Amino acid sequence: MQSTVYGNHCKVKAKKREDAALAANAFFWDEADFSKLGLQKFGIDADEQLGRISVRCFKAWLEEWERDNIRKNHSVSEARLLEKYGGLRFYDDEGHFNVTICASDMCWSTVKGAKGWCVKALKDSYDPKTNPDAFQPWSIDYHTNDLHDAIAAYYEKHPEATVKIINRHDDDGDDSNSSASYNTDALYS
Repeated sequence: MQSTVYGNHCKVKAKKREDAALAANAFFWDEADFSKLGLQKFGIDADEQLGRISVRCFKAWLEEWERDNIRKNHSVSEARLLEKYGGLRFYDDEGHFNVTICASDMCWSTVKGAKGWCVKALKDSYDPKTNPDAFQPWSIDYHTNDLHDAIAAYYEKHPEATVKIINRHDDDGDDSNSSASYNTDALYS
């Protein structure tokens, strides 16, 4: 009897050792591994191939991290702001034209009271070859929410599967360490 119990104990112990060795050598794929495949250099989008849609979450208010970056004339600040605003659409002041925020660069304003980064609002008829300076600067300012309201209003009228608007009252209010990039806030449907 004693030898049967001891034999069973050795069998269970060996199975645990085998499972631990397999787990140590096993590799399980997760979502981050698909971005590391390097398929982008061959023109293959892994998300598209797998049928996933990346959703860009736009927080329609001036976040805490933006307050510091708006007033810094530095390329890192510009890049962070472009990550949030670049490529979004809204209506111009009169509401007649759709405009798109330039995704490649912003402009620096030196106007007193509005010094800082401004987005470049480009009309649909914009052609950088014929008139590269034909844009309308929009201030990203904490004194007014005009830009944020215009973007939110546009996407309420023209919803897109790839853009989700989050209003301040929809969020929990803690935006101290948040980022609005579509890479960190990516959702998959």
